[in-house]
Amino acid sequence: IISRQIFPLTNQKRPVTLAFRHALTASTNLPRHKSRAMGYAASVRGYTYSDVGSGYQNSLVGTAEVRFPIEKPTGIKVLRTVWGGNDANVVVFGDWLWASTPPQQQVDLRGGAASADLIKKRSVGLGLRKKVSGIPLKYDVTYTKDGKWKTSVGIGHDFDVY
Repeated sequence: IISRQIFPLTNQKRPVTLAFRHALTASTNLPRHKSRAMGYAASVRGYTYSDVGSGYQNSLVGTAEVRFPIEKPTGIKVLRTVWGGNDANVVVFGDWLWASTPPQQQVDLRGGAASADLIKKRSVGLGLRKKVSGIPLKYDVTYTKDGKWKTSVGIGHDFDVY
């Protein structure tokens, strides 16, 4: 189940917006390749596939973003030419993942069944979005709950409501 919501916070031609995306997955046996295909590492910015892991049984993934539009520079002619149209945004974001792994097929030391592990990942960051010749470019700086900083560059749109 995936839910997306976008709320304008200002009443302008290009408003400041608050955006949410949440996804809930429940499975009794989700194979590793399926969880990798679901893009957990892409959903929680600042983590790689090996950091986030795979093979989850149940998961809840979420993103919250505040998107601030940036107006085209008006002073220097070179900047106006390079900048192009008014289609840039600064994004402040927070991502999170809660997931459970299937219980191991082993018995714990007390003789009972082993319990499922709960995985928790969080990150916050700042990004820049700009279209260049119609191609949407992204640059993010992210800080994870593990105390790691990561920068990333990408091509493609952020989520939107269709």
